Amino acid sequence: MYGDIVRLSNDVIVVEGRIPFTILFQTDTANALLYRSGGTLYIMDTGATPFFRKRILAAAEMLRPFGKLVLLNSHGHPDHTPNNSIIHEIAAKEKRHLISEKSWPLLDYESYFLANYREIGKYFFIADGPRPPFNFIMQPLKLLRHINEDLPYFMIKRVLKKFAPLEPSRETMEFFEKEPARNLPVKGAAWTGWNLGGDVLVLEARGHTPDEVVFYLPREKVLFLSDESFDYFSCWPDSSARKVREVIMKSIAMARAGEVEALINGHHHEVLRGDDIIPFLESLVANWDSFTTEVKDIVAQAPGGLTAVQIYRAVRRRRRVPAVKRFLSLEFPKMPGFLKTAIVSMLLEEGYRTAGPDGHRLFFAP
Repeated sequence: MYGDIVRLSNDVIVVEGRIPFTILFQTDTANALLYRSGGTLYIMDTGATPFFRKRILAAAEMLRPFGKLVLLNSHGHPDHTPNNSIIHEIAAKEKRHLISEKSWPLLDYESYFLANYREIGKYFFIADGPRPPFNFIMQPLKLLRHINEDLPYFMIKRVLKKFAPLEPSRETMEFFEKEPARNLPVKGAAWTGWNLGGDVLVLEARGHTPDEVVFYLPREKVLFLSDESFDYFSCWPDSSARKVREVIMKSIAMARAGEVEALINGHHHEVLRGDDIIPFLESLVANWDSFTTEVKDIVAQAPGGLTAVQIYRAVRRRRRVPAVKRFLSLEFPKMPGFLKTAIVSMLLEEGYRTAGPDGHRLFFAP
């Protein structure tokens, strides 16, 4: 449940985020992980909203005593970073805040998402294609578009306000990359990244977003995959499904080597342990591969090309395929329009050719 403080061990706590009923009215808040090693408290991601901030503060107090605080961000999205200014509220003699240098542009949340939706807008208008009742909700946005191309994107500002306080705490940030990434001592898989004194291994991922890293606690054998294990491998135009797949396969290899006893991520609000870990990870890969096959088949059957909305509607007619059913269930009502974004991002990464006017570009098999 949202805000629950789940104790994995004496030194490890998960603060549970929230999957919204719909992103139009609630925040999609990512999980946070806290870990005390010796006299150091590590906080991995800070979620969003004042309520969630209070829960992190409560969890931090449960892990005292500590003299050093290290705040770590997996990536710059606004469901992971808006409460970063919490670093000023937690008493500690020494404080550090580490994030990827590639996160910097993502922290200008409004500009980043506006740029993303403008890019997506080359292929479909965000209000096109939802099933009832969301098609009726989106209709006014189509009218606004005729007045000014950017007016419909006021919804970005509206949604982002729900993640307030939007305080990523740029002034406290140091970049992981100030030191070169190195090979890390992880059994079963070859990772590069940064070793924080043997307490936390920061693993380069770069799949969900170009800046994303994930975290491994070697003494506790806890792996925190953040959004690299989100069901839609291609979430945004800057996502890489190929890299996400690599991260998951490495994680499976670590689990098989006996190095992962607990698995946590950003948006599956449960802790997976033992024999549940590998089947979960394998199901993510199987579902994405199956979904990709269905989308490619749909495009292959249309030599004259299809728009993103036409592909999406054809996908909906294949809901008997378990992976398609799964992905449709994740989209509505939680994230209307998000599956079309994933389809577009996946086809572009796969090298599909596009042609036609912006907003209605056709996809052709390579």
